[in-house]
Amino acid sequence: MSRLVFATILTTVISLSTLTVGLAGAEPRYGGTLVWGIPTEPPNLLGAPPAWLMQQVAQQMYNMLISYDFRTYEWVPELAESWQISPDGLRVSFNLVRNAKWHDGKPFTSADVKFSYENILPEYNFNAKRFMGMVTSIETPDDYSVIFNLKQAFPPMLSPARAFGCQGWGIHPKHLYEGTKVADNPYNTKPVGTGPWKFKDWIKGDQIILVRNENYWKKGLPYLDRIVFKIIPSESSRALAFEKGEVDYLWGTGLSFTSATRIQNDIAQGKLPGKKVWFGPSPGGVNGVMLFNLQGPAALKDVRVRKAIAYAINTDKMNELVWGGAAKTATGPVSSLNSWYYDPNTRQPSYNPATANSLLDEAGYRKGADGIRFSLRITHSVGEFFLPKEAELIRDFLKAVGIDVKLVSLEEATFLDAVFTRWDFDLSLYSQMTGPDPIILEQYYTGSGIQHAAWSNAGGYNNSKVNELLAASTLQIDRTKRGELVKQAAKIIVEDQPTVWLIENPYIHTLNTEFSDELQPGAWEWAAGFGMQRMEGVYWTKAPLPTKTVETKTVEKPVEPTLGPELAYISIAIIALVIVAVSYARIRKRK
Repeated sequence: MSRLVFATILTTVISLSTLTVGLAGAEPRYGGTLVWGIPTEPPNLLGAPPAWLMQQVAQQMYNMLISYDFRTYEWVPELAESWQISPDGLRVSFNLVRNAKWHDGKPFTSADVKFSYENILPEYNFNAKRFMGMVTSIETPDDYSVIFNLKQAFPPMLSPARAFGCQGWGIHPKHLYEGTKVADNPYNTKPVGTGPWKFKDWIKGDQIILVRNENYWKKGLPYLDRIVFKIIPSESSRALAFEKGEVDYLWGTGLSFTSATRIQNDIAQGKLPGKKVWFGPSPGGVNGVMLFNLQGPAALKDVRVRKAIAYAINTDKMNELVWGGAAKTATGPVSSLNSWYYDPNTRQPSYNPATANSLLDEAGYRKGADGIRFSLRITHSVGEFFLPKEAELIRDFLKAVGIDVKLVSLEEATFLDAVFTRWDFDLSLYSQMTGPDPIILEQYYTGSGIQHAAWSNAGGYNNSKVNELLAASTLQIDRTKRGELVKQAAKIIVEDQPTVWLIENPYIHTLNTEFSDELQPGAWEWAAGFGMQRMEGVYWTKAPLPTKTVETKTVEKPVEPTLGPELAYISIAIIALVIVAVSYARIRKRK
């Protein structure tokens, strides 16, 4: 056999064997920087932020008591490694991890959990405030045990973001906050957490830099060296930054539908190799809404005016112009994604400007000589691309029925203050999470939700029957019965029209595929919103593989080899070699 033939076969054997080993399983790689584009600058970096746009940054530095399997919503260990719930549901005991430390080196203990729940979380998290109203006491029998005692069973605590985990439930260091006014604490902008990433720098208006926590209590994590949050207010600038490779990842609503579809087409044509853009449902179901301030202009206190405004807004047209028709129009206070308490027969008014004009006349608001009945303001954040566009469309829809509208566009922090703290608005556009548990509706549509706090009932809607039904649903253990109570409440809410429900907002994600979540499936989709995923398991595929030290040992007893994939390839190659050798010998014999 010629040396060339043998060398070729040997090279093939080695290549096939190497390929097979590489496919056997993903190996983590350490190193690299993920650049994450965000549309607005957070007001602070507390682990209990009032908005998910801030949570994208904050959650990377903190841990919660528990996390969730985002597919099943079952509890997953986090700072609590195990737990017990008493049969009557009145006592929830957590056993804490013993190796967690704060970024400043101090040990994490049960005192931090108790302090966070009693002094920090209720100040910034409506759900935490609601939950703490059910808690009679928090016990800390030792440094690694914490016990919550409840007034009565609270089924929603098992759902994401309702009691112990996910967005806005980060545990804070008692030793840095005790004795201070939380709102003014300097660590709000240079946080110290227990999470996989440590705060490095915040260049205002430009970027926030996090670095790997070398002493993270989850051994071997995280994989990336840094995460840089690049602040890019302009949607078109975010799209360009992604296309040019200056940004690796945009979550949720970072791109407009128009930009996303254009980039998708470019990717399909091979113009943007290594890029990915995809659409998906929002976590838990999100409705875009226009909230009425029932504590504001007199006209909005009349249900006929509110119904008229609902009739005047063409949500199908809005879907077409803002979302390319790819989204679903909302029908009421519950997203259709929350199927077990969504009633498709409960529907707000459909577009009908003639009925809108008739109701406005009936309510006594007739058009003046200039064709205007009255004026209103629409206040919205510039943090999500669709809100300014929807505001402009609503202005045009309402002008057609004689309502003059002025647009008030604010940065996220200023928007939260104006709408939810000061109630300084007439109409407000934002997004309402409607699940995955119906208890979230209490903060939007009950008297208990009327508070000066983010994402509360800033409109001031208060119907005693709705209060009663939603309160009863919160305490009902049977899921089917809970769903029926919520459906009854939703029907009344739609009749009262405290809100116009616009679009069931989809999410648009963009990614540089050099970064992989195969060791943490779903990280991209669930990176914010509920805060179910931090980027601790994401890795850069171009980072070097870790160097492994191979120990040489003397094997006293021969071990029978198993016929693995590598051996199979070698066997095939040997057979091929024999065939070639025999053929070569026959040719020489003939000659």
